[in-house]
Amino acid sequence: MGSDYARRNVGSVEIDFQPFSIHSIAVAGGKVALVVGPIELDFLKCGVTLCISCSSHSEMVADGGKGSGKVFVFDVRGDNLSENTPPVANIDVPPEDAFFVFHYINAHVNESSSVMTVDACAYDSAKGFLGEYVLGNLKTLADVNTRNSMPCVFTHITSFDSAAASLPGQPNESYLLLVPLVDPGSTVTRFGALK
Repeated sequence: MGSDYARRNVGSVEIDFQPFSIHSIAVAGGKVALVVGPIELDFLKCGVTLCISCSSHSEMVADGGKGSGKVFVFDVRGDNLSENTPPVANIDVPPEDAFFVFHYINAHVNESSSVMTVDACAYDSAKGFLGEYVLGNLKTLADVNTRNSMPCVFTHITSFDSAAASLPGQPNESYLLLVPLVDPGSTVTRFGALK
């Protein structure tokens, strides 16, 4: 957005499928990062069923797929940016390490190296938001027993940076989550997994 508060395109990239969701982006130091996980939305099916989660399928390895992921970083500062401006970083995430992101936790840019580091809530599987019992289904959330036995929401917090041409093996760091994913007083105890 410029000083006139008008939105403008700062870049674009073509991908070969309709993503299930690009829910948010990370912005810091004049750069924006976004993760495109291997979860595809069948746009036509969605129009017929009026159900996004019913019209999407995951290609993540944990869900039986073979899809790879992508991380794109764009500059947001500059006078010559347009919808034709390519990303400044285009990171391939191999299938065995592909993940999906709804929410970013933190991002910063090292001004001396122009490297953007991003922390995000990563999903290795779509089972918590696609399938029979999903987080956005009010009937599921209203039933305490169903809610407490749902698949884990997100599996780990990951950190990655724009200096990588690819993310071989594990992203830079993953942290053990110690966040209970059930109601207080429940006999079920589940924690996010150390990846």
